[in-house]
Amino acid sequence: MKILAIYRGKEYSPNMEDKDAEIINSVSDNLVALGHKVVKIRETELHKHLEGYQAIVSMSRKPEILQELKSQEKRGVRVFNTPESIEHCDRVSFTTMFDANEIPQPNFFVKTANQPASESANGFGDSGVWVKRGDGYSMVKEDVVFAKDVATENDAVNKILARGCSSVVVSEHAKGDLVKFYGVNSTSDNSFFYWYYASEGHSKFRCENVNGKEKGYEFSEANLQEICSKAASVLGLDIYGGDCIIDENGGFKIIDFNDWPSFSKCRQDAAKSIASLVSETLHNDKQKRMNIQASIKSSDTEEWLDTVFTRPIGFMWTKFFDRFDIHPNVVTVLSIILGVASAFFFVNNADTLKGFLLNLVGVLLLMWANFYDSCDGQLARITGKKTRLGRILDGAAGDLWFIAIYIALIIRLYDQNIPFTNVKWGIWAFVMMAITGLICHARQCGLSDYYRNIHLFFLKGKEGSELDNFEQQLAKLKSMTWKDDPLGKFFQYFYVNYTHSQEQQTPNFQALLKTLKKEYGGNIPQSFRDKFRLKSLPMMKWANILTFNTRAIALYISALIDLPWLYPVFEIFVMTSLYFYMRHHHESFCKELDGELKGKG
Repeated sequence: MKILAIYRGKEYSPNMEDKDAEIINSVSDNLVALGHKVVKIRETELHKHLEGYQAIVSMSRKPEILQELKSQEKRGVRVFNTPESIEHCDRVSFTTMFDANEIPQPNFFVKTANQPASESANGFGDSGVWVKRGDGYSMVKEDVVFAKDVATENDAVNKILARGCSSVVVSEHAKGDLVKFYGVNSTSDNSFFYWYYASEGHSKFRCENVNGKEKGYEFSEANLQEICSKAASVLGLDIYGGDCIIDENGGFKIIDFNDWPSFSKCRQDAAKSIASLVSETLHNDKQKRMNIQASIKSSDTEEWLDTVFTRPIGFMWTKFFDRFDIHPNVVTVLSIILGVASAFFFVNNADTLKGFLLNLVGVLLLMWANFYDSCDGQLARITGKKTRLGRILDGAAGDLWFIAIYIALIIRLYDQNIPFTNVKWGIWAFVMMAITGLICHARQCGLSDYYRNIHLFFLKGKEGSELDNFEQQLAKLKSMTWKDDPLGKFFQYFYVNYTHSQEQQTPNFQALLKTLKKEYGGNIPQSFRDKFRLKSLPMMKWANILTFNTRAIALYISALIDLPWLYPVFEIFVMTSLYFYMRHHHESFCKELDGELKGKG
């Protein structure tokens, strides 16, 4: 599998940048040894690496990076550690969560800009207190201050707040041996735990000097690991580190906890454990997805013939290609080759046994292409190898099949007589097939695909559909260059026109989208989603009829009985009538829902 590794930014790695980079490098080496492909990047390069990865191992703490990683999670990408768990590691969050879950830690309280320091605030006795930045990580020495008296405490609080920090955590100083620990949480044998005394080195701000040389108090390492593992689970961390105090009775108090430390004392063993955790998790995820139900988008949008015929055969091919680690885009290209190849057989008349058999080969090749067209999407969903190019190629595949087939039918009809006349089709074959392909077929498939993705959008949200916006796709096209990505820009150009055509055909739905954005922003209520789904669901059977199977069956029959002109007649009259019926009903209920929303306002 393809894994993205992100180094931690320098500002979040004070005095530890090289060591933090070394653990990422070591984890990456172990992942490569396990058979994965790893790409290592710095935070500033993330915008270039947003597609095609099944997992991300990230040390980043930058808020904008965490937001992008959340988007990646919604697309099905595994992230270690999760962005939510990293957010839990700011001091206010983890001390509050530890308190709620009875994780042993020193007494503490939180001060904010609205709650200025006061002399009677601590009440912790004469041991002193630690004043620490509460809204994030300790990034400079001044973020962690030891105060023996109230005046020093208040001064430290005020200075941290004056730097723009929103909160400060003041915690009681705990006496005892200062121990640092590292861990990797796992339900298998890959779990890892390591501890050492702070005096042995690898300090960040030399805070351990306050406690002095450790006394070597006896304690249970198993109990320490259990407590630290529980603390990591409370925060949602897979990979963690921190500091704790061991008192003279062998008790523990956690004084610091963070995501993904440098593992300086045990890098090789930790990297091996982390890589095993990532690899095993991805394998388990894949096994859960390795069934035909998990490989389809939604039962709402599946056609009966696909569920009983196309999808099962496509899934057999999916497992075959997955075994050899074939990318879904390669399967899409193979489907294009097979579909275009079928046209060379449809060009033959079927008035002889040889001609009939040649047309039958064309039928089988087009069916094979359709199995691969089903397989590429199933393979992408199972393996997580989803890319924008794959989405565009998949949409273009069917168009390329039928362009070739329509050309073949033009050649086949050219010297035949128009039914019930002695006039040859000639140029009229071209005119009829142009109307069939450019006006009827293209609009029918484009709108059907759009309606299915609209339905999935209201059913599963943006990440569960492929509902694209013309303006966004146009902006993406303008940002692409022929030099850097000629193939991507070529297909993006046609995809922009494709999305523009879809939006032009659906003015009432576009108006509804604008009203929804105005009323709810990006948070459409579930009640409205359910209402839309009920009205949209009956449209799905028409959308399915207007895509491939019905059209292909009409093509197969007309080609095999040697009446190829029946196919364009069926397309122009029958399929176009269904297209207008579907469009009318969909636009009608969109207008109705839009009116209801505006009426509420």
